[in-house]
Amino acid sequence: MENKLSVGDKVKIINYGHFTWAYKDAWHKMYSSKPSNIIKETEGAYHFDISPEKVGQEDTIKLISEPQPGLIRYGLEKNGSWYSKEQLELINKENG
Repeated sequence: MENKLSVGDKVKIINYGHFTWAYKDAWHKMYSSKPSNIIKETEGAYHFDISPEKVGQEDTIKLISEPQPGLIRYGLEKNGSWYSKEQLELINKENG
């Protein structure tokens, strides 16, 4: 898998701001309603965005991690989450 984004590149967050999930049983023990900003709902879990306000923000790639072969994640300077390439849009290359 080719990695076209590099440390120092300026990017815009174009997909969810911070993706997370929770088991429905555990969620409903704590809250009376579904989470807001549901991205996907499966039989046993909610998948949702806890930081939708991050979408549209611009940031700079600070770290690149490959926790599994072919699974590349980008750490940004101001937004403390890890992002996939599909969540980011390149604004300008650091060296070009």
